[in-house]
Amino acid sequence: MKDGQQLDGIDDDVQYLLEKKRFLDFWVKPSRETLDEHPDAAGLFHDYDAIKTELDSATADLMRAYSRLSNLRRHFSKGELRPFDSMGAPISTATTCTAKACAELEIAKARLMHEHPPKTRELELQRTAVRIAYARLHIRDPRGVRAAAKQMLLRAGIVQPSERSLTAWISEERANDSLD
Repeated sequence: MKDGQQLDGIDDDVQYLLEKKRFLDFWVKPSRETLDEHPDAAGLFHDYDAIKTELDSATADLMRAYSRLSNLRRHFSKGELRPFDSMGAPISTATTCTAKACAELEIAKARLMHEHPPKTRELELQRTAVRIAYARLHIRDPRGVRAAAKQMLLRAGIVQPSERSLTAWISEERANDSLD
């Protein structure tokens, strides 16, 4: 099979990668730009970047409030604000609640990063290109698989993986193929 014949179906495969990218953009790491073209954009809205920014902003605001409340609490505990002793207990409670709120926001940010890691979609799309090049295009030569996968990724505008990753994924595909 010649290179021209091998790459005949590459346009369909590039289209598949682009559709998969849109799907992953919408469900894995959505943002306002990825929702503009999506058919469900009117019914659903979740903007990953905006949520992350809001969590960061809220955490920063709470940390400032915690710092101020901690200073007041320290003054009350040292007895420097004796005329206002009746406010000491509520200030202490507010300081504790602010610290708990900061901790909860950090947990929320950790969950956001865990459930929607920043580069997951690129990695999955890169692996998919290797699988398509190996299986659908019937290329068994590792160099041919590498070239076809890179060509698909280039046409789809997806970041190129490292040579080491490509080699590992091609080896996995060859091992899986030999098991069948």
